[in-house]
Amino acid sequence: MAKIEISGSPEDLDRICTFLKSNNIRFGLVDDYGNYSIDDSKKYKELIEKFN
Repeated sequence: MAKIEISGSPEDLDRICTFLKSNNIRFGLVDDYGNYSIDDSKKYKELIEKFN
C-alpha cells in the first residue's frame, strides 16, 4: 500500500479525484480531521461521499 497526501482546497481535491476516476485509477479518500473552516469541512465530507 502507498499513500499520497494532497494539501489544498476542496476544489483542488475534487479536480484530482475527477482525474483519477476518469483514468480508472483506484483511490480512497480519508477524513484527516484537520482544522478546516466549517464550509471546507462540509465540502471535504461531500467529496468523500462522492468518490468513496
